[in-house]
Amino acid sequence: MPTTPTYGSSSLLESDSQRHLVKEVRSHEVAIAELNNLPASRAVYQRNGNLFFRTTVQKATASEQSKIFSLCLDSSSFCTNHSSVCYLHLLLSVLFWTEQVDMVKSKLQILSSS
Repeated sequence: MPTTPTYGSSSLLESDSQRHLVKEVRSHEVAIAELNNLPASRAVYQRNGNLFFRTTVQKATASEQSKIFSLCLDSSSFCTNHSSVCYLHLLLSVLFWTEQVDMVKSKLQILSSS
């Protein structure tokens, strides 16, 4: 009667969950890359549960980035093993939001000067 090996079963479960997390992060990365190729003036539809909502490319990109960060923060083992990925996404988020803040500041300066 064949028996299933029990050695390393917890490590197998851990590697499966890490593989699942990596797949999820990559799917969000693909969504961000696709959004970055759209013109900023284009409206997009973002899924929230079972419903789709019309939004801007910038808001959809920010939402996808926040999903990646929440995945990284929710799984400490993922962050430990993929700290460079989490750090890179954090850095990209800071750059994205800095760019957004600069854009808003320039628009406010234009409005205040007129």
